[in-house]
Amino acid sequence: MQQGKFFMILLSILSIGLCASCKKHYQHDHEIAKEGVVPLERVREETKESLEITTDYTDQQKEEYQRLIESKLREYDSIVSELNAKSANLKAETRVKYIDKRAEFEHKKHAAYEKLKELKVGSSKSWKDVKMQLDGSMADLALYYDREFSQFR
Repeated sequence: MQQGKFFMILLSILSIGLCASCKKHYQHDHEIAKEGVVPLERVREETKESLEITTDYTDQQKEEYQRLIESKLREYDSIVSELNAKSANLKAETRVKYIDKRAEFEHKKHAAYEKLKELKVGSSKSWKDVKMQLDGSMADLALYYDREFSQFR
């Protein structure tokens, strides 16, 4: 839901910026239209501006996604800390099961942290590929948590 709102706000801001840019070039475009020729330098300039806007937008998406994943991983850290405290009261056999499940969970969480590191150092071009892998790691982590820790909550 927050990503949708963020996307709509960002899209609105970009639209306003594009409208302002269009207004700036209107008179020049009108003169060019009379001649029927678009100068190459103008095409280069507009292409560069478009690329900068796209890159900025991609960087903003990447940063927002990083914050979302970091928040979710911190939430898991907090939950596991609470479960660790509760595990002291478990029977020995159940506690051993919990410790085994926690070790596997920590392994999966570590894999997600590694993907997050890749995302942080990766370029804007490669971030979508790493994002897909990180989405998979986070889904695996959530599924494992829901399935294996339900009895300990």
